[in-house]
Order: sequence, then C-alpha cells, then structure tokens
Amino acid sequence: MKLTSAIVTAFQNSVKRFPLPSAFVIILTLVLIIKIYDNSTIADRTFFTLCYYFSVGFLLTLTLRLWEEENVKRATARIVHVIAHVLLVADAIYLYNVFTETGSWELVVAHGSAIFALFISLFFLSFWREKDNIVSWNFTLQLILNACLCVLIGHVMMAGMSLLTASLDLLFGLHVRTEWYVIIECLFGLLLSALLFLGRIPQGAKKHDHEPLDSSFLNAVMRFLFLPLVCLYILVLYIYAGKILLTWELPNGWVSWLVCASMAGCIVIEFGLYPVRKLHDKRSDHLIARWLPVVILPLLLLMSVGIMRRLSDYGITVNRLYLLTLNLWFYFVCITLFVTKARRINWITISFTLIFLLTSALPINYISLTRRHMMSSIERILEGHKLPLNASQFDTLMQTLPDDDGQRLCIRLDYMRQTFGHQSTDAYITDEEKYIPLNVYINDVEIMEEFSIFYNSYTKDVIDIPAGYTKFLQNTYCPVVVYPDDKDTMKVVVMSDGMPATTVLVSLSRLKEHELQMDAPIFMPCTNDSCLFAVTSFDLRQVNKDERRLDVCGILFIK
Repeated sequence: MKLTSAIVTAFQNSVKRFPLPSAFVIILTLVLIIKIYDNSTIADRTFFTLCYYFSVGFLLTLTLRLWEEENVKRATARIVHVIAHVLLVADAIYLYNVFTETGSWELVVAHGSAIFALFISLFFLSFWREKDNIVSWNFTLQLILNACLCVLIGHVMMAGMSLLTASLDLLFGLHVRTEWYVIIECLFGLLLSALLFLGRIPQGAKKHDHEPLDSSFLNAVMRFLFLPLVCLYILVLYIYAGKILLTWELPNGWVSWLVCASMAGCIVIEFGLYPVRKLHDKRSDHLIARWLPVVILPLLLLMSVGIMRRLSDYGITVNRLYLLTLNLWFYFVCITLFVTKARRINWITISFTLIFLLTSALPINYISLTRRHMMSSIERILEGHKLPLNASQFDTLMQTLPDDDGQRLCIRLDYMRQTFGHQSTDAYITDEEKYIPLNVYINDVEIMEEFSIFYNSYTKDVIDIPAGYTKFLQNTYCPVVVYPDDKDTMKVVVMSDGMPATTVLVSLSRLKEHELQMDAPIFMPCTNDSCLFAVTSFDLRQVNKDERRLDVCGILFIK
C-alpha cells in the first residue's frame, strides 16, 4: 500500500506542482507517437521543431518553476515566464526556417551550450541566496538519484510491456507492428519516467536541506580511491616534466589529456569532500581541498606549452580554441580554490557553463572565428587567381605554389570541408570538382598532423567467394602496423579465433588506388598458398616523418 500510495502521490505532485512541464512532456510524447505510427503525418522539419520546442520547454518551465518557489513575486515570475517562452518560440521558428538535414555545426554547438546552461541552472538557480553550497549539493544529489530511480522504473515497465506484447504474437499469432514497441518505449521509457521524476523532486524542507551528508562510503571513495588515483596522475606528470627538462624537448600532445584528467579528478574530489568538510571540519580535509589544486597548478604549464606549440605551428582550429580556453579556466579554478580555501564550490560548475555559453552562443564565437581565419588564409594564398578553380586549374596551381603554401591550402580546404561541409569550399573549388582528393597533395607530416592519408571501406553486403576456396573467416583483425615510409609491401599478421595466425602480403600502392572509391574488396596474397585475404576496410595514417601506420580489416578465404 505504501508503494502504491507513493506512486499515486508522485503523479499528483507532478501535475499539481509542475503543470507546464507535465503538459510539455505529454505533448512531446504524443508528437513522437504520431510520427512513429505514421511517418508521413508530420514533415521532418515540423517534427524536429516540435521536438526541440517541447523538450527544451520542459526543461525551461521546470527550471523556472523551481526558481519561482523561492519567494519570488508573482508578477516578476510571470514576466520572466512570458519573456522566456517568447524567446523559445522565436528560436523554434528560426530553427524551422533554417532547418536542413545536414544541419549547421555552429547552430548545434550554440544551442547545445544554451541547453547545457539551462540544465545546469536547474541545480543552482533556486539556491543563489544560500550562504553555503550544502543545500544545492543535497538537492543535486537527490535529483540525480531520483532521476536514476525513475528511469529504471520506466525502463523496467517498458521491458515488461514489450515482452507482454511479443507474447501476443508467440502465443496467439497476433502480429504486432514494430512501431508499437517504439510507442511503448515512448509511453514508459519517456512519459512514465518523466512524470515520476517530477513527482519526486524535493520540496519544502527537503528541498532546503541544510544538513551536510554524512556518508562514510562517499568519504572512503574520495580518500582511498579517487585521491590516490589523482596523485598517481600527478606523479607521472611531474616525472614527465622532469624528463622533458633534462632532454630539453617540447611536451607530447598526449600530456594535455593527462592534465585534463588530473583536473577533472581534482574537481570531483572538491565536490565529494565538500559535505564531509562542512560536517566534521577536519584539518586534513581542508588541506586536501586547498592544496591539491596548488600541486596541479605547475602541471598546467605543460598543457599550455603544448597548446601554444600547436597554435604556432598549425594555426587555430575550433578544438584548439576550446582546449586553450579550458586550460585558462583550469588556472582560474586552481588559483581561486587556493585563495578562497574552497569555501564554496558551485562557482566551478557555473563559471564553466558561462564560459562555454559565451564562447559558443554569441554571434562571434569560436566556430565563426575559426571559419573566418580559414577563409582568410585560403584567400591570401589564392589571391590573384580567378575563382572558383576546377580540377585541372587546381592541379596546375599546386605545381606552381611553394610547398608550404600548397600544403597549407589543402589542409585549410580539407578542414573547411570536414568541419563546415563541402559547400563551404564552393567559393574556391567548382561544385562539380569539390571532391578533389586534397590529401594526395599533402606530404608534410607536421602540417597535416590530424588528417588521415587514405581511408576507405567496402560497404556492400555480398562478396563472391573466389574460385577454389571452400570456407572463409569473417571476423578477422590485424594488429596495427607501423612501417617505414619507403616500403610498399608489408607483411601483416591476420588473426582469428580458433585459427593460427596467417601472414598477408599487403601492397600499399594497391590500397592507395582505392582512396576515393572501393567498388570491390581488394584481394591480397598470403605467405600460405591455401589462403587469400580480402581487404574490406583500411586506414593509412602518417606517424612521423619516416613512418606510417596501417590498420586493415577483412575476410580470410581458405582452400
């Protein structure tokens, strides 16, 4: 009875306390069901717009309702609600008008940052007046736990109903369309989970719980698992820093990931120890919270040097701008935690969200800056030439340009294609020639460091078995091979479960012939005459100035 009462109460609370979020998620579910049942009922453009509006509207109304509960004047709350919904409707109409199947990376990142900021405000906006962060910490924990529980309940119900539906076919021969299983997923996995979640959001005294969580488990995890792991990361980084100082070389690019992992671990420890520090007030906990960022601070220089080298040698890209901003934010976090003695921690998440929003959602953002930089660089190299170029003109140009300019031009054009779509190079290469294989002009490893040389795969379902062969092994794999740049034929070991390793003689020149199109598998001989290997996909990359890396997959035929 208690369980039934709790479920009924949760549904009542969701409707009474959160009428708008409940309405948004119900309508969203109906839109999904209509589209699933008959795909032609709603056009893709309209469907995308409706899903965007009602899903973001659910998050927006929920956040504002939680904020409205904090003794906000009714007139103020209504004005904010109206303004927020007008902006959301205007944004949905804008997205409807600019909708394309491929989408725009700039729009996706800008809206993603705005939605992320809205999601983060769900945890902190209601508690901006609090003297410390315990209330928001407790609320966030309850919210996450309740969300996990409700999603679990919804998916258990979804699995149960799906099994019951499948039984109708197996027991009574009643055929059920596949669409009904997806509809069940919408009803139970989405709608039921969302309504249960709304009904279990803490309110009143439970929402404003000022008592720090006393969890020996959480304390043990932070002290004896996370902290030693972060210390090991720090130790490895300091040893590596000493190595590069002794050898007087620049840091490896991989070091940035280790530094990011160390900082992520540090931030997790700061959040994990916060309630314990407030509850027990132990000196050791305060020392960890204040001095751990100071220990990591010098290691941020390794990341900074690596990023500046990349920017200096290869120019700006979207990823490098975000990585540089993340590096600067790390400095800010470490210094601020030390200065403030980590008395508050919410500002860590809020500052990250604001920086991400400011660098992504404004008219001038990292993506637009990168595009302008790439276009300016391309136009500077092509200055004086009549544009757009066809394939013949492009090839002639590449023969006359200095090597550095030619390779830089190809890399800029290739980056524009990969990042902003092929249409982004239409002003420089004619439409019918926009698939010019730029990578055949790229030879310098240092300039092209992020780009694959050759890659292709054969995607058709049917492969004819060669004459004389009676069986085949499909799930074969080859260890990655690093080989000298001047070598054409490589001995690659092919392995498969239940069979001894077989050596394949891979011709690199034959792989390169299939760079643009792979109409059929590429057959390669083996040292064992009774075997033949069909290459179905390959990836050929530059490792350094003297070596390349080959990764191949395929089917091994056996006589």
